Amino acid sequence: MGWTDRLAKVFLNESTVINKEKIADQAFRLTVQSEGLKNIAYTPGNHLRVFVGMNTDHKFGDKVRTYSIWQLDKDSGTADLAVCTHSNGPGSTWVQTVQEGDHLYCSNPTGKFTLDTTADHYFFIGDASALGHLYEIRRHLPSDKTFNSFIYSAHQGQLFEDIDGTSPFKFYDAEGVPVDEVQMLLKESTSTDRKTIYYVGGDGRLCVALNRYLRNEQGVNSKVVKTKPFWMPNKKGLE
Repeated sequence: MGWTDRLAKVFLNESTVINKEKIADQAFRLTVQSEGLKNIAYTPGNHLRVFVGMNTDHKFGDKVRTYSIWQLDKDSGTADLAVCTHSNGPGSTWVQTVQEGDHLYCSNPTGKFTLDTTADHYFFIGDASALGHLYEIRRHLPSDKTFNSFIYSAHQGQLFEDIDGTSPFKFYDAEGVPVDEVQMLLKESTSTDRKTIYYVGGDGRLCVALNRYLRNEQGVNSKVVKTKPFWMPNKKGLE
């Protein structure tokens, strides 16, 4: 066992994988359980840094991957993660081989791409890699809030229902980075009569383009444009 493996066991929280389910062409649902999850501080939209390199010779930077908490149940001490595999990196290899009963080592919940209930209306925009994360935020909005959505994929088989079996978002077929299509929807739907918060996650190129468009073309305050690049072509290790 290498020194990074030993440090992970000492400093990270240990849980047990109690369920693994394939939910889409390139996505798995993992359910993990531990006593520590019953008392942990959590805001919907937090993520976990998961040590995926136990007993491997990966470089240190490839041994830790970030996964969104799709659902946290403190009563049972369980957390569900939606793990996408389209990148074929260390995390994708790990989730293909992990089994029920395996031990998992991860950080406390962290991150700033989280629930904000101060707006009247919400836009949820992203690809399959951000879907579980956006579902979790949407599910915790008060019932009087309204929202629009643009969730896209080149193949519908990469998309999946929310953990409660509902499909609240509108799915679109789109190749590449659908900046023009999303901008058209935003132009048609943006209203100056209500406060709107924008959640944009997934492909880093879309996050950058829509952040720039909303601020420069629509005059939207940067504080209500929340972006999280889950991945970027030819880069790895993004959160």
